[in-house]
Amino acid sequence: MDRDSCTIYTGNAFTLEWYYDLQGRSDVYDYFLETTPEQKRKFLILAKRIGD
Repeated sequence: MDRDSCTIYTGNAFTLEWYYDLQGRSDVYDYFLETTPEQKRKFLILAKRIGD
């Protein structure tokens, strides 16, 4: 993961990004990938609400 691929959502107020370390790993993103489609949907709705 790098600066170009870490963006979750770009809203009117904020840009949300995945945290990643110097090696390009993101434990949070890895966890997100393991969640159910319903959990992913709820998270992305929340990200949009925060960003806007």
